[in-house]
Amino acid sequence: MRTSSSVTAWLHKNQLIAAVLSEVEAIADEEHALSTEDRLNREAELSTKILDAERAEEAIIETMEIHGANIIRRADADPRAILGLSSDLPAPQHR
Repeated sequence: MRTSSSVTAWLHKNQLIAAVLSEVEAIADEEHALSTEDRLNREAELSTKILDAERAEEAIIETMEIHGANIIRRADADPRAILGLSSDLPAPQHR
């Protein structure tokens, strides 16, 4: 009988995690890594750009609906963009 890969992964979970962590450590470039502050700043900038893009997407959808198109919104669309809510509100947790 042949064991499925998911069962094998479950049986050897700790060894697999150790192997992956070892690979990450081997290729990590700490000298060129972002500081925690820089990473958080970049994440914030990217989140703002993503929300701006979703707001533009919603504007296009609303314009197309005015002209009779029936558009289904993405399930993962940010409610702040769809509802025109403040950017100061927290982002949805599903991202």
